Amino acid sequence: MEQTVTINFPGGIISPGSLYNILVAAAKVRLRYVRFGLRQQLLIDLASYNVETFTKELDELGIDYEVDTHHFPNIISSYPAEEIFIRNTWLTEGVYKDIFDAINFRPSVKVNICDNNQSFTPMLTGNINWVASSQSAHYWHLIIRFPKTNVVYEWNQLCYTNNIASMTQRIEAIINASPDEFIDNENAKGEKL
Repeated sequence: MEQTVTINFPGGIISPGSLYNILVAAAKVRLRYVRFGLRQQLLIDLASYNVETFTKELDELGIDYEVDTHHFPNIISSYPAEEIFIRNTWLTEGVYKDIFDAINFRPSVKVNICDNNQSFTPMLTGNINWVASSQSAHYWHLIIRFPKTNVVYEWNQLCYTNNIASMTQRIEAIINASPDEFIDNENAKGEKL
């Protein structure tokens, strides 16, 4: 029987050294391939008898992971497309990294952080979607798609870059504190946030 180990790369970013260490750990259990998921994460399918050995290696490396669960969906971003597909924008590597550094928690809802002028990353597939403003540097549109619904709510104000992490955490806490109101409810109301 196989199990899947999921390793999130927040924002689609992983250092070459960390990726190398993960692959060395995978080689120790004779794993021949890994795959990438739709939310910019690494998916590793292992025989059940190898999971304990592999996850012990990940623990020693200090790498967060999940086995056969999806409690913490990865934060995705358009950062991997920066300088390749996206030009002439205020959104730089430094801005992305500042945001990711400020998000010092593992969100339990899907979070997307995207440039408004790109097609690399689907913008509204998250539950909390931050879309860079095309007219105001360091300001973001917030579009919420309530979990397990197609109900979309656009926040009526722009949010400053430095507030994204705290706003994300607050919105997630409100959604999780009232699941009947916001999760799997086609009548969810953004005004109640």
